[in-house]
Amino acid sequence: MYLLYFFAGVGIGSMRREQGLLSREGELARRWPIWLAASVLTYSCIIVLLFVKHNLIANIDDPPLWFRLAYALTFASFSAAQTFNLLALFLRFDGDGWSILDPLQDSSYGIYLVHYVPILWMQYALLGISLAPIPQVTAIVKALIVFVVTLALSWAATAGLRRLPGATHVL
Repeated sequence: MYLLYFFAGVGIGSMRREQGLLSREGELARRWPIWLAASVLTYSCIIVLLFVKHNLIANIDDPPLWFRLAYALTFASFSAAQTFNLLALFLRFDGDGWSILDPLQDSSYGIYLVHYVPILWMQYALLGISLAPIPQVTAIVKALIVFVVTLALSWAATAGLRRLPGATHVL
């Protein structure tokens, strides 16, 4: 699926923004309610399937084939619907003013490419550490630390890589 999304992104990104799928006046932006509804519907199906699994299936550790197939298809459908939903919402409701995310815009693809290593190492570094007496609080604090440090390291690495000749065309 990642390979498919990668090449779809390359194809979408190769067109001028004003003309392609990511146009503010394009079909995707105009049909944002449909994508929002698709996301809500497919997520609701996931919740129903989880209810079925935990309340109606005898052995939840080994659900029947029909359940595994239904869950896999529903999850894949939700993932695709939510991807288009987020794109549609951002296209439709993107303002012309300044956003807190604007400084990330030029480096976003580079951050995406290099974030995997910092995120794994940060999670590994915090694995055995307890930061609060309540496990849920520890999990939230760890998630915030991992997010902030990963973003900072990925952004710094991308900024450094973008100083290489020709790298700005890729990153």
